[in-house]
Amino acid sequence: MRQKKSNFVYIGEIVERRGQIEGVIALLDELGVPINRSVEFKYSRAKSYLGMCMRLRNGERKFRILLNKSAQGEAFENIVIHELLHTIKIKDGHRGKWKAYATLVNENTDYHITRIAKPESAGKNV
Repeated sequence: MRQKKSNFVYIGEIVERRGQIEGVIALLDELGVPINRSVEFKYSRAKSYLGMCMRLRNGERKFRILLNKSAQGEAFENIVIHELLHTIKIKDGHRGKWKAYATLVNENTDYHITRIAKPESAGKNV
């Protein structure tokens, strides 16, 4: 299989989880999920959400994914997958392509991608 060109950037302490994030990316590639390849990953200090995906306003199709530092294990990977699915078509929200690919992941892996999760569940290894 041909290697996809990627521009994944890890900002700050999140570099410690690079291997975990790249494992999730490889899984999505195996499933044929067309995630965006220009993504910055960074920890968020927010306590009100587990993850957030935003399109950067520089005219290019680049994204920043903010992740809650307290999420552990499979819960962290679920959040990474959830947010990467938003890079496919960010205006879909949790419908359309996002929902279709979340269903694909759920049906073909042990992950459980949901529309929302509560921050208190982040520390639990789902």
